[in-house]
Amino acid sequence: MTHPHEEYMDMKELKKYNNMLGCIADAHYGIPTRCPCGGRIVDEVSPGKKFPSDFDTHPWRKYFTCANFEDDGLHFRQPWVFAIQDEVKGLLKRVDEMAVEITELKDELNRVRTLHYVVVVQPWVRFMKYNNMLGCIADAHYGIPTRCPCGGRIVDEVSPGKKFPSDFDTHPWRKYFTCANFEDDGLHFRQPWVFAIQDEVKGLLKRVDEMAVEITELKDELNRVRTLQ
Repeated sequence: MTHPHEEYMDMKELKKYNNMLGCIADAHYGIPTRCPCGGRIVDEVSPGKKFPSDFDTHPWRKYFTCANFEDDGLHFRQPWVFAIQDEVKGLLKRVDEMAVEITELKDELNRVRTLHYVVVVQPWVRFMKYNNMLGCIADAHYGIPTRCPCGGRIVDEVSPGKKFPSDFDTHPWRKYFTCANFEDDGLHFRQPWVFAIQDEVKGLLKRVDEMAVEITELKDELNRVRTLQ
């Protein structure tokens, strides 16, 4: 009579063996890279049916076989045609899954880019555009304006008092060259009359001096040409 402990150990070994058989059977899918025993996989061409578990497959009964193969169910000996067929099926499935994943990632990327543009880039562009416009308008406040950068016409305005926080308390009679569409947002012209006239006079005086020099040079050049004749 078998001792209960020995019987228990035999059952345990048998269960372990059966579990290993199931794992190896389930692992027979695609091209194997390593046998569960740890042995490397070799390409073998069998001239005929070598083991009872072999499949009579073509071309030339080719197998992916464990280098330490024994016909005990614990090693890989995968028919080449089955392995290649399983591998192709797996790759086709993976390609389809990756194509779906790529499409989803592209859609998500477009959504994130759109959100980033709306939340971050667009406000920043508007802010920079506004600041650049403020700088251009500030630099353009020189002389008598003829047109506001917004496209509005310039009107002569006489303000009885300080009308906007940005106004200068200047005389005579607080007169301004003002955009007809003026709003106190820094994007329209409202040039104090005295400053505009002063700048205009300065510009004209400078232009007169430049033209006087140019006239003198032209006269000298004309005299030299006449002398040559």
